[in-house]
Amino acid sequence: MMMEEIIKKIDNDEHCQLLEKRSDLNLPDSYHIPEDMKLYYSYCGGANLFHNKDYQWNILSPNDINNACETVINEPCEATELEYFFCIAEDGNGDYLAINLGKENNGVIVDAFHETFGLAGDTPVIALSFTELLNSLYDNSGDYPYWLGNKERIYRDWFV
Repeated sequence: MMMEEIIKKIDNDEHCQLLEKRSDLNLPDSYHIPEDMKLYYSYCGGANLFHNKDYQWNILSPNDINNACETVINEPCEATELEYFFCIAEDGNGDYLAINLGKENNGVIVDAFHETFGLAGDTPVIALSFTELLNSLYDNSGDYPYWLGNKERIYRDWFV
């Protein structure tokens, strides 16, 4: 599904809410923002997906997109494989999904679970693009995270 279609579906779903656009993405030039992510944030300022369910997801506003290492494990991760990962969504319980804004593997999304983020074997790639992530989270309808219940939905571990 294209970005415009998924935005329209989210906007028309009574269990979801698009947030008003209040600011633009403002990250340093050394980060490569995927085109689909730019397009999404040109329409809105984030979203709340299935706030009435046990497994809701909040697509972060541009002001809340921060380095995943600093946000999730409270440590800087300069010059590591994780330095280009930024939190893009959170579940309301302190766990995040992070997007790679580096030049290589740009747009890849990983589960940034607070207890295992950055550990080989525990950092699953769950989507290859921001559009795929939005589609998958929407299609999952607030049920148990699809990558935890169905290991076939994981592409690989980030470190493999």
